[in-house]
Amino acid sequence: MATKMHKMLIDLISRKMGEKGYLPVAFDGKYYKCQDEIINIPPKIGRHRPDAIGINLHTKNICIGEAKTIDDLKSQRTKEQLIDYSNIIGRTSKKQFELIIGIPLDGQTLLHQLLNSLGLDGQSNISCIVLPEELVEDV
Repeated sequence: MATKMHKMLIDLISRKMGEKGYLPVAFDGKYYKCQDEIINIPPKIGRHRPDAIGINLHTKNICIGEAKTIDDLKSQRTKEQLIDYSNIIGRTSKKQFELIIGIPLDGQTLLHQLLNSLGLDGQSNISCIVLPEELVEDV
């Protein structure tokens, strides 16, 4: 079950996508359920399904959103996801890809170390958005 922190990170990622010109079009269904709306579930990218996907309707560029808690940042699964997602955003394609990673504020050092260990630190198509833990009641 998703934590409140994880859900809030996905909300922040979704807003950031909008600010960057992307329309969020798919969310991992186990996190988002609406009564009257059908929300698409993101397709798998490599071995993993991202938390959110957005599209820029004018350029057809794609944005992948992934929320990570402190524990997530320490997991092998997160390493695999970042490798899978970076493989798709690194390919030559007619469509451009971007990755937004949402993390708690205290996870910045861990994320930096992880991206650095994978050779992904400093890539312009990977960005991070942070959520202060104080904003979440049940962290």
